[in-house]
Amino acid sequence: MRLACTLLFICASTRVAAQSAASFVGDWRLISVLPPDSVGGSQPFWGPNPLGLIRYSTSGVMAAQLYDERRSNLGVGDWQDVTPTAAQAALIGLSSYYGTYTMDSIAKTSSHRVEGAMAPEWIGRTLVRGYRFRSENQIELRVITGPDGRPTTTGLLLVWDRVSDAPWRAVPAHREPRHHLVYENAFARVMEVRTPTGDTTGWHRHVDRMFSVVIAAARTWDQWVGRTPEPSAALPVGAVYDNGGWIPYTHRVGNVDTVAFQYVVATVKRRTGLSAPALRNVAHLALESDSTGARVYRITLAPGEATTSHRHIAPGLTIQIGSGSVRHEGTKPQASGAAFGAGGWIWRAAGHSHVMRNVGTVPVELIEIDWP
Repeated sequence: MRLACTLLFICASTRVAAQSAASFVGDWRLISVLPPDSVGGSQPFWGPNPLGLIRYSTSGVMAAQLYDERRSNLGVGDWQDVTPTAAQAALIGLSSYYGTYTMDSIAKTSSHRVEGAMAPEWIGRTLVRGYRFRSENQIELRVITGPDGRPTTTGLLLVWDRVSDAPWRAVPAHREPRHHLVYENAFARVMEVRTPTGDTTGWHRHVDRMFSVVIAAARTWDQWVGRTPEPSAALPVGAVYDNGGWIPYTHRVGNVDTVAFQYVVATVKRRTGLSAPALRNVAHLALESDSTGARVYRITLAPGEATTSHRHIAPGLTIQIGSGSVRHEGTKPQASGAAFGAGGWIWRAAGHSHVMRNVGTVPVELIEIDWP
C-alpha cells in the first residue's frame, strides 16, 4: 500500500510538473517591475510602462530582455561613439540574458541557467525566480537570487502578460477562432463573430471589403499593428459598418464590457458585375446607404406587418437584428443560418423575390444588403 501511494505521488507530481512547465511555454510581455518597500508594499522600479519580453521554449531554452522606457537616446549616429556617461545610463536601464531553464512545481520556482548576458559575470550563474500565476495569461516572477547568484529577500517583482499571438502571426479574419465562418460562396464569406466579456480576438487581417452588422453591442478596445490599444465606442445594436475605405489592415479587439458582443460579418470576395436600380416603393423597407455598388436597406415591421413582395437583382444577405418571429415567403434562400431570431440570416441568390412578415408579438428589424 505504501509503495502504491508513493508511486501515485510520484506520478501525480510528474504530471503537475509537466503541466506547470507547459503553462510557461510561450512569449510574455512585461507589465510592471516593482521593488518591495519597507512596509510590504511596492512602487515602480522603473517607469510605469517598462518594456520587456521573456520567452520560454518547449526545448528548455529561455531568453529575457527588459528595458526602462525612460532611457534617453545615446545622441550619436554610431553606438560605438557613445560617451561613457550615456553608456552607463543606458546600461542601468536594461537587463538581458538567455540560457536554459528548469521548473520546480513544488517550490514554485523557475531556474534560469545563464549562457549569455549583458554582463559577462552573469554567465554560468543560475538565476532563480519564484512564480505565481495570477491567471492563465498573467504571471508574477519574483527575484529569489540576484545577478550575483546569491539569495535575496528584497528581489524585484515582475508581472508579465502572455502574448497569446503576435501581429506577424496574424491570420485571415475568417480563420480567427472568434470569427466563425458559417457560409462561403464565390461572392462572399459570412461569419458569426462572438467575443465573450473579458476576451480578446487573435490578431487577424482584413483584406476585403466587409459589412459588419451589430447584433449585441459592448464596449471594446481596438489595437492596430504598431499602435497601443485604443477604446472603441460601442456601436449601437443594428448598426451596419462598411470598412470599404480602410483595407487592408491587421488588428485585434478586446471586450472590456460585462456583456458579450456579437456581429454578423460578410466579406466581399468578388463583385457580381450586376447593375440594377435601387428598390423603391417597398412597404416598410428604406434605403440606408448606397456606396460603390453595394446597397444597404433597413426593414422595420410591427407585429402583423409585412413588406410588399420585392425582387433583388443582385445576390445578398438578409439579417435579423433583435428578437422576434419572422417568416420568409418567396424564393427559397440559397443558404441560411439558425432559425430567424437575433443574428438569424439568409443568403439570397441573384433574382431572389420575397416577402418578410412579422408573425410575432414584438417589432422586428432586419438588414438587407445587395452585393456590389
